[in-house]
Amino acid sequence: MAEEALLLKMLVRMKSGQEIQLDLLRKRFADETIEKLEKIQWWNFNDSELEQLGHLVMNVDKFLEKAER
Repeated sequence: MAEEALLLKMLVRMKSGQEIQLDLLRKRFADETIEKLEKIQWWNFNDSELEQLGHLVMNVDKFLEKAER
């Protein structure tokens, strides 16, 4: 809920044209995990690949294990 409120606040500021500075509050994943996700470029997976891996999105380690093969 707090994350949704923060996102909404950010979007309102962006829409109003005000210049804002964003600070990183916390990372969702460790740096090593982020590097692996960037390396496999999961956003470029085709529909078939996403369907095969979709059930693993809540467990990033298992997702990466399967996706890196």
